[in-house]
Amino acid sequence: MKNLISLSTNQRHIWFDEKVNGVSAKFNIGGYAKITGPVDEFLLKKALIKVFEAEQVMLYSFIESDGIPFQYVCSNEIDLNILDFSNEIDSDKTCQKWILDSMKVALSTNSQLFETVFLKSGTSVYWFLKIHHILADGWAFSLIFKKV
Repeated sequence: MKNLISLSTNQRHIWFDEKVNGVSAKFNIGGYAKITGPVDEFLLKKALIKVFEAEQVMLYSFIESDGIPFQYVCSNEIDLNILDFSNEIDSDKTCQKWILDSMKVALSTNSQLFETVFLKSGTSVYWFLKIHHILADGWAFSLIFKKV
């Protein structure tokens, strides 16, 4: 049995906005870090897991019961998707374009509420994180980003 938790006032506003107006990229919060030098993908994923488990809100899922939305802690697997653009002519520009395009794709309260991707270019790597606003605001996003 899931331990259902009531939504905050702000979360309820976001939930109902999405129900009335449909899924929208306006609720995406995202950013990236450009990293030069070697990066251990295993350690990066381990850091993500540690921070996301500490910040349980990243593991929340949402459910509706009798028309009322609730959240609960879910044991979602944290996927670190890896995209390799290192063979592209302008791989840094390709990585940045992919990030901008991804921000236009909406996350939905009916699915996973964050996306994290590791993009490889010829000279650097980009760590990208996108979170649905129902989980975090810009300030919380920056704290999560810094902790990783």
